[in-house]
Amino acid sequence: MRKAGATRAAERGATERQLMATFGWSTGKMAQHYTRAADRARLTHDAAQRAQEQNKNSRTLGPVRERTRKLKRNQRVKKRVVPRRGLEPPRLLTTGT
Repeated sequence: MRKAGATRAAERGATERQLMATFGWSTGKMAQHYTRAADRARLTHDAAQRAQEQNKNSRTLGPVRERTRKLKRNQRVKKRVVPRRGLEPPRLLTTGT
């Protein structure tokens, strides 16, 4: 019961000193344990909400436009060919047109 009470109190914003007084702890070690866990959970929740809001507000390229960007980038990369012998500069391939 004490553990559940300390967890709930920390999640509701109780400070280390308040937890120490409520549960009779002489050192802040246990109080620090519960407040850190509560802070970590609160920060995780806030970060998830912030990321969700950013996803709603940001413009996404969409799957079709993103695919064409990747294809164009891959075509540019394929044009560069590094010879197998030596450390010569890359050559550009010319397509048969």
